[in-house]
Amino acid sequence: MGGGPVASIGPKRFRRQSLRTYPRGMGIMVVFSSFVALAMGPGLLNAYGVYEEEYDRLFDSKDESHAWSGALGSPVIFIGVIQIFLANGMGFIGGHCAQRFGPGPSVFAGGILMALGLFAASYAREIWQLCLSQGVLFGLGVCLTWIPAASAPAS
Repeated sequence: MGGGPVASIGPKRFRRQSLRTYPRGMGIMVVFSSFVALAMGPGLLNAYGVYEEEYDRLFDSKDESHAWSGALGSPVIFIGVIQIFLANGMGFIGGHCAQRFGPGPSVFAGGILMALGLFAASYAREIWQLCLSQGVLFGLGVCLTWIPAASAPAS
C-alpha cells in the first residue's frame, strides 16, 4: 500500500500551468477583426450575383456570335463556381495553414490574395482572366481566411 513512486510523480505531473495573459481589449480586437475578415471574404463571395449580372452585360454584349444557350447559360457562371469550390471545398487548406502557421499569417495571406484577385479582376478583358483573378485568387484568399476568422473569437 505504500505511496512509492506513484505518489511522488502524481503532483508533479499534474501541475496547473499558468494562463497566458493578453493585453486589455485584445478580445474585442479579435472579434472585430474576425467580423471584418468574414464580411470581406464570405460576404463578397455570397454577393457574387451582383458581379455576375454586370459580367453578363459586359461580356455577352461584346460578342454577338456566341449563342450561350443550353443548360449552362453564360460561361460567366464558372467564375462563381470556381470561387465557391475553392472557398468551401478547400476549407481544409485554410484550417491546416492556420494550425501550422497560426491564424494571423493565414488571414493576412488570404487578405492579400483576395485584394490581388479583385484588383486583377478590374483589369480583366476576357472571361478566362476573370476566372483566374476573381475565381482562383479571390477563392483561395477566402479559403485561407474563412476558417481562422470564424474560429478565432471562440478561442
